[in-house]
Amino acid sequence: MVKSLLFSSITCGLFILIFFLSESAFSQLPVHSDSLFNFIKYNSVHRNKLNWDQEHQLFDQCINSAKNTSDTMRCFVSILEHLGDVHTQMYLSGNFYGNYPELNDNERGIYSAMMKIAESHKNKPEFKTLDKYLYILVPGYEIPPSEIDKYAQAFYDSVSYYLNDTIEGVILDFRYNSGGNVYPMLCGLYPLLGNENIIYETGPDYNIDRTWRLEDGKLLLNEYTVAKVDLKNKHLYPDLHVAVVIGPITISSGFVAAVAFRNRPNDIIMGKSTVSGYTTSNGYFQFPPNLSMNFSTNFICDRGKFVYEENLSPDLHLDDISDSTIISRAIKWFGEHK
Repeated sequence: MVKSLLFSSITCGLFILIFFLSESAFSQLPVHSDSLFNFIKYNSVHRNKLNWDQEHQLFDQCINSAKNTSDTMRCFVSILEHLGDVHTQMYLSGNFYGNYPELNDNERGIYSAMMKIAESHKNKPEFKTLDKYLYILVPGYEIPPSEIDKYAQAFYDSVSYYLNDTIEGVILDFRYNSGGNVYPMLCGLYPLLGNENIIYETGPDYNIDRTWRLEDGKLLLNEYTVAKVDLKNKHLYPDLHVAVVIGPITISSGFVAAVAFRNRPNDIIMGKSTVSGYTTSNGYFQFPPNLSMNFSTNFICDRGKFVYEENLSPDLHLDDISDSTIISRAIKWFGEHK
């Protein structure tokens, strides 16, 4: 199973408490099964893929044959499978449920090794000066909401410290960014992203539901400030050459931060395509008392409003994404695009 390898989410600050007053099908399930079914039916970003009358028939058959809570939850996982949703996670009494696709032995070995490295870098960005170039490893952030601004400020301060007018190019390494909270990443990279609309979200109809904008150190979702940093100076580098490096496990919020650079002037995305399915914006929904969902509600779009339904492919594919290769290839690109 890929559960332990690709378990991550985009944290968008959306926390909704939902009460259902009807009786549950089993005493261990705190909501009625039909209530949860309808929640998925009307809120999934993938909802237009299914014939919901047929799906309800299949679901009823599954529920009627369920002998315990695990069987009941498996009925909901089946809906996620039919939707093709691998990014939603359901939590019941400390147990995780989701549509985790199988990996072959080769994929399991590669992803497992990369996830171990990703875990070792959580919350810890790295910086290296390479003559006139700057290398930044952008990690995933697993932090409580109360510490978002603290981590964003620390990342921003470091980026501001290393950036100066002698730097001719920046390598942003997202290879080991398997997600978490995207806000510290985007606020920290504000000197490179500038005052711009950087991300959009759509529903299944592809109409824009939400705009992500950076402005004077603040990250705004529509007009609501979700994170901010105190600016050390007003110096921005929106035209500085940037090489964004991605890999298979650049997923969830790592994917979102990488997409924020797509269509930025003077940048390139290089590396390997990300795995499919971890490209949605998820909201956190609490069903009292012991059931919650990290649920796929929207698609992510780049500055050009291209919708990412499957994955992120690089502008320049690299078969080898080792440290030495990605650095040398990025520096070569900088030299070719002065």
